[in-house]
Amino acid sequence: MRPAMRGAARQDGERSGMSLIMDPGKEYESRLARWSRRLEHCELWHRRTGNLRLFFAAALVVVAVLLRNTVAVGWLFTGVFAGLFLSGMVHDRILERRDTARRLAGYYTGGLDRLGYRWAGKGSPGTEFLDKQHPYAVDLVLFGTGSLFEFVNTAQTQAGRTKLAEWLLNGAGHGEVAARQRAVAEMRNKVDLREELAVRAGDPQAQVDTDALMSWAAQPRCLTGMAARLGIFWLPLVTWSLFLMGDGHLFALALNGQCGLALIYRRRTARTLEAMKLPARELRWLSDLLGRLERESFQEARLQELQGKWKRDGVWASASLRRLAKLVDWMDARNNFAFAVIGKFFMLGTQFGFALEAWRARYGPRIEEWLKALGEMEAFLSLAGYAFEHPADVFPELVVNANSPLVEAQGLAHPLIAESRAVRNDILLDSNQPLQVISGSNMSGKSTWLRAIGANLALARAGAPGRAS
Repeated sequence: MRPAMRGAARQDGERSGMSLIMDPGKEYESRLARWSRRLEHCELWHRRTGNLRLFFAAALVVVAVLLRNTVAVGWLFTGVFAGLFLSGMVHDRILERRDTARRLAGYYTGGLDRLGYRWAGKGSPGTEFLDKQHPYAVDLVLFGTGSLFEFVNTAQTQAGRTKLAEWLLNGAGHGEVAARQRAVAEMRNKVDLREELAVRAGDPQAQVDTDALMSWAAQPRCLTGMAARLGIFWLPLVTWSLFLMGDGHLFALALNGQCGLALIYRRRTARTLEAMKLPARELRWLSDLLGRLERESFQEARLQELQGKWKRDGVWASASLRRLAKLVDWMDARNNFAFAVIGKFFMLGTQFGFALEAWRARYGPRIEEWLKALGEMEAFLSLAGYAFEHPADVFPELVVNANSPLVEAQGLAHPLIAESRAVRNDILLDSNQPLQVISGSNMSGKSTWLRAIGANLALARAGAPGRAS
């Protein structure tokens, strides 16, 4: 693999309609300052609004004591209560904005930590992907604290982390690597997109268990039959109507029918509800993430192909997952005591089970495609973020049909060593010079140089730029 010159990389960016931001540090500092100011502003209004709510709460108590006297005090009580209610609504919005500002300030602080090489131990190490029998994963420190994976990865789903690890561990053909390079080059400067996705992200070391969702979607259905579903929906309504009408005999008959249906479907309903392990907040996060990516405009065919998998046949992945999240929210509400009393009578547990199975019947076959496409997009976003933060790094030129293995680079350095401490060297391995002998004293950097070559080849095979001039 022969790295292209930096000028060629810049020309490729200009041809794709992008102007490279050559100083990511200044960009991150500017955005961090903006979100830090917004965070301070939100903290100030959080305290003021909190004090205002306390004032309204105290005033409400005082007015409640005086309420027995005059009509005017009653109107005053109404006004104070309205003030308490409205200030609570405003306070909730301020807290949402504060959380957004705090999350983005942390995101850009993490970016500056990577640029300053203070990132080790603050991200996800990816140790679950480490195979000690792999030819180079251990020697090149691909996984673990301070690893190449931790340095590059920004994926928040299990599918995205798995895809990135797969690219670092395994080689790919010329056409595949070239397609990845073009996708990464297009996404390199989409800083606003990565910022908007970071708003939706949580803990940088956490991950959404997309494998569990794919496994659930592939399971056989326990509750089937439109007739049964309609019966379970309408029978409680008929029973309640008979109760209101005062027809005791028919009410008892309908209630016994309900109990019989509940017993018939009890075990299958329990299995159906217990099989859904993913919480509603993670489903909402997936829906928001996909919704943002569905709206983005991409030029590269590979990115358009991934996006098309979420908008096929008039079915949008984000909207479908949002409906599933609402359904799981209602399922969780069954644990509320007040809701449980009503839910038992109206067989809501069984109804939710049928609704869940109906959703799985319609969208389950698409889940794996949606989540694998999301995982690949997250892998591209990780490599694009790495490429943006290292604008001097270049995409390697892939040599096709070479007569012998070829590795040629100028100014090659280890990607995990800070620029101020990295030692750059040139390398040429080809048919005329298939071997290099490296010698030197202990601690002179021989192993680091070998790892620098290997780490850059791992990045190149993944589709990322390499640390070379």
